Amino acid sequence: GLLSVNGSISYASQEPWIFPSTVRQNILFGSEWNETRYSAVIKCCALERDLKLLPYGDKTTVGEKGTSLSGGQKARVSLARAIYRDANIYLLDDPLSAVDAHVGKQIFEQCFEVFLKGKTVVLVTHQLQYLQRVDYILVLHNGSLAAKGTKNELESSGFTFIKYLGQNNEEEELEVTDNSIGTDPKPLEEKSQFEEQTKDSSFISCDTYKRYFLASKDYVTLVFAILFSSLTQIAASATNYILAQWVDVGQFEDTDHQRYSYIFGSIAIASVIFTILRSIYSMKLAKRSSKALHETMFKNVIRATVSFFYANSSGIILNRFAKDLAIVDELLPMAVMVVLRTILSILGVFVVICFVNAWFLIPTLLVVATLYYLRRFYLTTALNLLRVEGQCIL
Repeated sequence: GLLSVNGSISYASQEPWIFPSTVRQNILFGSEWNETRYSAVIKCCALERDLKLLPYGDKTTVGEKGTSLSGGQKARVSLARAIYRDANIYLLDDPLSAVDAHVGKQIFEQCFEVFLKGKTVVLVTHQLQYLQRVDYILVLHNGSLAAKGTKNELESSGFTFIKYLGQNNEEEELEVTDNSIGTDPKPLEEKSQFEEQTKDSSFISCDTYKRYFLASKDYVTLVFAILFSSLTQIAASATNYILAQWVDVGQFEDTDHQRYSYIFGSIAIASVIFTILRSIYSMKLAKRSSKALHETMFKNVIRATVSFFYANSSGIILNRFAKDLAIVDELLPMAVMVVLRTILSILGVFVVICFVNAWFLIPTLLVVATLYYLRRFYLTTALNLLRVEGQCIL
């Protein structure tokens, strides 16, 4: 279709947002300072009392590095930002949903009916008690236009929705949705986002490792990496076993030392080849997984809503893209190889012990149980320290 707009537009989104700065700068948003208009906007948006509660009034820093605001305060600051701009058309997407009923009534009367008188105001709202005081009504249902017209036209058409317009919802008048207005107002406490982070001391689930290895979606490389890792350990265990057999039979004169040397040398060469192939496929898999994780993170952040950036500080987001991805690129592949090699080495030792002397399995199992307990004790502290480090705000 064709959209024609005459005049400038000012917009207040349904999801209120603020940026790390003072309340005044959040309202001005780059516009020139006009004390008379600014005071009128503060009054009609019901922000006078809130500014008195803030430590430094409208010069108080808010956002991730400053004072936390309630949902109703954010909504009114976002509305004040849109109202302060002198525009011809104001698009207000449900600005009254996050405020008290009596505060919403004050904003509707002083802001929409008085301050914006003579301006074109497109107000989206679910609060039906205000519809009888507007000039024109558009009823949207399931994404389509259900009805349109003035109050009298809707009444004469017999539209069923019109019966709700005359109701005074007394329960809504008593509803409290804004924590900043109450019978016992208290100064807002400054809370950093770091203090509000949820602490999780649980261990990393197996699903996390699974998602990392399958992130590249290169299943052939994954299979070859596992295959050559297993063959490398099998070759290493085989050399130990052959060497032990060679030593045992070496005391006899009829021992064929040349045959044992050929077998030992062949297995050693195969072990070197398998080790090289394991490193190649493991690094290839790690590179593709890291690239896929970075692309997924980038796409999700680019397509994220404003609420995501308000709930997550810039420091946390930068940490994910900088330090965390650096660990995934540099340290994690080597750590995975070391862990996999260690696990396979332990399994190889178990197999060799079973062939040589099964009684050695008893002290071996005791050592494994002790190391497993120490591992759990270490990970509980280490993971919490890593989470604290990852939550640092720049």
